[in-house]
Amino acid sequence: MVDLLTPSLNCSKTDITSKGTLWMTSVVFRVYILPVLSAFSLGSNIVNILVFSRMGLKDGATATFLVLSVLDGATGFFNILYSILTTIRYLGPIHLRRTTYTLILLMVVPYILNMISTLCTVVIAIVRCCSVTMPFHVKSIFTVRRQLLAIMILAVSAIIITSYGMTCYRVMQMLDPQTNITHLVVTLIPDFARQIQVIDMYRLVVIYSSFIIVNICLVILIVALKRSSNFRNKAAGTKEIDKEPASNVQESCATIKSKLREKQVVRTVVLVSLVFTICNLPYVILLILRQTLPGFRAVGCLNRSFDMLSIFSEATVSVNVCVNIFIYYYSHANYRNVFKRLVFRK
Repeated sequence: MVDLLTPSLNCSKTDITSKGTLWMTSVVFRVYILPVLSAFSLGSNIVNILVFSRMGLKDGATATFLVLSVLDGATGFFNILYSILTTIRYLGPIHLRRTTYTLILLMVVPYILNMISTLCTVVIAIVRCCSVTMPFHVKSIFTVRRQLLAIMILAVSAIIITSYGMTCYRVMQMLDPQTNITHLVVTLIPDFARQIQVIDMYRLVVIYSSFIIVNICLVILIVALKRSSNFRNKAAGTKEIDKEPASNVQESCATIKSKLREKQVVRTVVLVSLVFTICNLPYVILLILRQTLPGFRAVGCLNRSFDMLSIFSEATVSVNVCVNIFIYYYSHANYRNVFKRLVFRK
């Protein structure tokens, strides 16, 4: 019987994927690093929620950024609880370690939230990509209600499929021969192949398709930003606006402001998509190796290498939910102004 939550205590100083190295890496990340990242994620996304709420939800981009902030903040909250129980499991008193079977639930919730956050990022990227390729139709097609409805449908599907996949785990009692104490451990059921296959297939479809779609949208948005900058530089060189009537000047100013707002949103989406790509790349590599290398999984012959890469990919995904506040502040002037009024108000 293999406990899927606790690495072995056997120590080795040479192999990076030894049991001792894996144990120490898991403790350092889940006990010390993850709580800090999770606390910052929770705090920063609470600020994001307040700022986007004050900006108003009439704009589809603001509404989807608000949903993304809620998901990332919830992920941080549940990761904090997960870290507390992990600390108790690794370092706490023996009589408290038996209560940590709830770890299996706290492992599932951030995973589901991360999947929904990934799908939400895809929706944001697609809508902004369409806004630069067909600007006259995007507002009538991708309304705020339709965007939120799409995210809701994707979220429900993620919850249903993931819940089915998690039925392959069960909590059992295991006697520790060294201490003669019975612990509650999380194991796989004997016939777990179908659930693992379903959850793996779903993860592959979501992660691969999201990764590809976001990168395609990223290229299109970067090209659109470059063209917009070139056009604005050429327009700045001509001073024909001084010869136009006052009404045309006001109309031109309104058009320029609208284009500047759209450019800020596009730039924000570009940076969010770029960070998403970088932070999720280790997880994509993990899934590829899991499908191509025999034994590269939690219960295979390469399980320690799998666990080590899992910890690293978990760390990069945790970073992803923390850095969006810096992206919003840097690239979105309206967000920056509301943030300053909210934080530095007298």
